[in-house]
Amino acid sequence: MVKANQVKLVTEIIDNMLYDTSRPWTEFFERLETRTGVARLRLLMGLLFATSTILVVLGANAIVLSNAIGLIYPAQATLSLMIWPPKWQSYTPAAAAVEAQNKKFTYWLTFCGVLIVEQVFGFVLFLFPWYLLLRTLFFIWCFTPIRDNGAAYIYAKLVHKIIEELVAKMTRMAEIASGNPISCRNLATPIRVSNRPKNPVHGLGVSCNM
Repeated sequence: MVKANQVKLVTEIIDNMLYDTSRPWTEFFERLETRTGVARLRLLMGLLFATSTILVVLGANAIVLSNAIGLIYPAQATLSLMIWPPKWQSYTPAAAAVEAQNKKFTYWLTFCGVLIVEQVFGFVLFLFPWYLLLRTLFFIWCFTPIRDNGAAYIYAKLVHKIIEELVAKMTRMAEIASGNPISCRNLATPIRVSNRPKNPVHGLGVSCNM
């Protein structure tokens, strides 16, 4: 049997994680707590219960709802980004556009990656009863309209590093081919941009001076 002190310990750990400012979901729960006046742990439990209930009720159609959640709002936000680039007080318009584009670029890579993995391993993944719930919550975390959402976290921890490595390899190959050193500057900036403005169209490009 699970003891009461063990349950209390687990809830305390989860609650501490929800209030940990270093976590990427802190801003999301902080906003919800401020607007609703409900503690973050209760908000988390409510979100889990509501999402799981809806998915269970829908049954076989739950995958359609999960895909719709992961598609409709991000698509609308991407179209809005093309028309009205975001502007933040501490950022120039160009830098803000680069940051937003990087997050949308990362989200759609992630969304497509999940669909591809499901095409190959879906027969195993869908055997887990909580998979659709975790999948849906993952998409929501990635596109949540806050600064440090899941897409920003994945970009900073994974995509940015991959792009840096690719740029470094391309630079070395170009130097070997030309026989001359090439000065290249990686413009795949992290999500938190604090340097000079960049052309938003080339936010993921490379600037080379031969």
